[in-house]
Amino acid sequence: MKHWGNHPDNLKKAGWSWGCVSSTDHEGRQFWVVAAEREDVGRFIVEADQELSAFLELESAIKTHRHNHECDCPEPDENLGK
Repeated sequence: MKHWGNHPDNLKKAGWSWGCVSSTDHEGRQFWVVAAEREDVGRFIVEADQELSAFLELESAIKTHRHNHECDCPEPDENLGK
């Protein structure tokens, strides 16, 4: 599986609006929430224990959506000429 590399930059270059936040739960454990949205695809929100894991889960969610809906929208790295 090809990963997006520098996830935030690649999301932005592919036309996604995105955000990332870190917080702690009631037991003091840190977690990350990453959200990305694009008008032609929709909104995706994921939560993970680490920032990189959150971006990888976001990548997986978008790829699964593309596969399930036969979406013609480019993946974030497809717009970078790689």
